[in-house]
Parts: sequence; structure tokens; C-alpha cells
Amino acid sequence: MMVSQCLETINVLKLSIKRNLKEKWWLKKEYQPKEYQNNEIERAMNKILQIFDNQWVEDILDEWLRDQRKNHLMIRQLIEKGSYPLGIFVGLGNDLIEIESLKNSEVLIKDLKNGTKFISTAFETEIAAECVTRGFDVELYPELCGKIPDLKIIFDSKIVYFEITEIHPSQQIRSLHKTLNNLFEYVNPLIPENTSIRLTPYKLISNSQFNQIRNRLKHILEDNLSFSTSFQINDLIVEVEKENDDWGKSLYITIPSDVIDLELKRLKDKIKKKARQINEPNLGVIVVDATNTLSSAFSAVGRRIKEGTSLAPNSTVDIILDVFEPLDKKTEHNKEIEVINKIKNNIKEIFEQSNYSNILAVIVIRSFKFFKKQNEAIIIENPYCEELQLLKKINELHAFSRTTNL
Repeated sequence: MMVSQCLETINVLKLSIKRNLKEKWWLKKEYQPKEYQNNEIERAMNKILQIFDNQWVEDILDEWLRDQRKNHLMIRQLIEKGSYPLGIFVGLGNDLIEIESLKNSEVLIKDLKNGTKFISTAFETEIAAECVTRGFDVELYPELCGKIPDLKIIFDSKIVYFEITEIHPSQQIRSLHKTLNNLFEYVNPLIPENTSIRLTPYKLISNSQFNQIRNRLKHILEDNLSFSTSFQINDLIVEVEKENDDWGKSLYITIPSDVIDLELKRLKDKIKKKARQINEPNLGVIVVDATNTLSSAFSAVGRRIKEGTSLAPNSTVDIILDVFEPLDKKTEHNKEIEVINKIKNNIKEIFEQSNYSNILAVIVIRSFKFFKKQNEAIIIENPYCEELQLLKKINELHAFSRTTNL
């Protein structure tokens, strides 16, 4: 995207956010879930807007202008309206109010403002807030033998240290994003409104394949009037589908299996590194948010542009990760179970091969925790840790109790 187009995009985003804030859409009944009261919403939103204020919006969008990889999830929520972003605002706002008196809360807020740290820090906030509500002693960023874990929580006189981290996309995942963006920029003028294109590669797409895909897709979109078709180019399956929604144009790429295996190895290495941060006899829990990597194992990276929101010729609002609603849900469900089992087996190997008997459990998060979705947390208990009663207390925390047994 050219600098002039980026500037125009940023100005439109700023105006959109200002309109939303002035309108206070979150107080309108059509956006409010039944369980929310107006005073609770106002209280939470005041806290959110105190942190993610106008100056923060300006700074984040200026960073995005300089480097489009530097984005922040909260920008998207401030642009949109609906119960989805409202749920994020109220949940995070209430949690922040709960922990605002804790030591080092200013460090947590600083990390929330950082796009690369936001996901894991929001989860730290949720765990800390729930433990404060339940009457447990909580310390943010305590010192431990020269290291600084994320949380220190005392459960019935037992101290447990939490290491919470996010695993960022690998170069291969970034390559898929680049391919997706290049394709979208090229075919966007040809895609009819309310039409979705899904690409399913068996392995990473090469430059030569990219040219073939681009030319073939251009031909299909120009000549096919039904826009409900599928075809194959070498190791790639392309599906074009007309959809009945208001999201206009969308294009997705499913993650190939060889990339999934690489991401599982990176997950395993991350867990080992974090486990070494908590030395015996101190007890610990490792939490890894793998949303940006492992979630893609049974969904897709995607770009989409809402009808009527094209900001300039060939420019779009970039949405880094969107879940593609599968055409064959049974197949997708089986693939999800396969990925979950791979995650469990990889972590069990860590427990078997390494001396981490002080680690109570490893918890892998596969979707944004504060979105309150099911199938989020995969909890793998350490069979070599003897603190079973303590582990039961941790399992009862609301932050970890939303998982579904597949």
C-alpha cells in the first residue's frame, strides 16, 4: 500500500473511532447482552477509554503507518460496533478495575498498550482479577531468584508462580500472510460483493505457484458468472463461494500441515524455556497463548473488506486473522481433534523427558481468552507433580474452566 493510501486509511480509521466514541453506541439496547447493566458498561468503558485514549490511538496508527506489522487488536474493536467488541470492553474493563490497586499494575497497563504483548497481558489481567475476587493474594511481576514471573498467587498458603506468554507467528506463517495480501490486492477489483474465496494448499505456496494462482483466479472471476466453483492448481485447491452476509469480499488461506508441525515444535521449545524460569522447589504453571499459530491449524488466515468501505483504489483494511466458517464441519472437527491430540502428546513428552516435577500443568490457549469461546484451553496436567489438590484449585478458576471435552 502506498504512503498516501496509508495516510488516507489512517484518517478514515481515526474518524470512525471518534464517531463511535461520540455516539456511545455501547449504551444502546441493541448492542447489549441481557446480563449487562448500563452502570456496569459505563464503568468498564470509562476504564478502557482511560487507557486506550485518543493519544494512544494516534500513536498506534502512526506506528502502523511506519510498519504495517505493528497493529493492535483494540483498534479493530474501537472501529466496530456490537456485542462482540462490547464483551471484550466490559470483560477487560472490569478486570482492570479489580486489579488497579495491585503493585506494578502500571507495568501491566503499559504492556496492554503494546500490540505484541496485548493478548498475553490481557490474560494475565483476567487470571489476576479472578484470584483477587476469590480472595487469594496476588502479586504482579514478582521477583524470583533474579527472574520476574508474570504472577504470584497464594492458594491456601501455597505459592504458585505463573509464566504467561504468547507465541508469535513463524516466518512461514508470515509468508502465508504476504501471499494472501498480494493475492487480495491483485484480485480484489475482480471479486464480486459477498463472495468468499478459500485457498487450501498442501504445502507452502512458492513464487511460481503464486503467479499461476493469480492468473487462473483472474480468469475464473472474469468468466464465471455463478461464483460457486472449485478447481485445483498443482498442490492447491481453490473454492469460490457466494455468501449471504454483509462482509463483501473475503479471501482465506488454510494452513498447510508441514507448517502446523513446525508450529508445534516451536510451541514445545517455548514451554521448555518458560519452565526453566521457575526453579525448584517453587511451584509453577505455564500458560501459552497460541492463537496466532495453532488456531490456524483448523481455520485460515484471511483478508476481507466490507461492502462500501474501500478507502482508496486498491487499498483495504487489513484484518490479520479471521476464522473461516468451514464448508465441511465434520472434517474440520476431526482435524481439530487431531491437532489437540498432537499438542497434548508434545507436552506429555516434555514432562517425560525433562525434570520439571515442580510444574503443575501446561495450559495452551487457542483463541483469544477474553472472547469467552469454547474449546479455548487445553490443560495438560503434569503426572510427576504431587500437588493434586492445588492443581484442582487452579482447574476451578473461571479462566481455565471454559474448555470443552471433545
